[in-house]
Amino acid sequence: LTVFDRSLMDSKAYVDEQGWQNLLDYFKLTEVEIAKRYTNPIHLVTAADGAEEFYKNDPERPETLEEAKLHDSV
Repeated sequence: LTVFDRSLMDSKAYVDEQGWQNLLDYFKLTEVEIAKRYTNPIHLVTAADGAEEFYKNDPERPETLEEAKLHDSV
């Protein structure tokens, strides 16, 4: 069992549509091909949505509560 905190698809939340398409083109990938790399993905939702008192941001995750909720829904 290998567990990754982040997958390739997480990057999509941090770039605009053109930036995302540029990354896919650069690496010669499609979203379907990326999804096929994972056999049993588990989506853990952000603490920013429903457990706000536990949400913490830091230099690696500087998003506000609203930004974290938005990124989680992408």
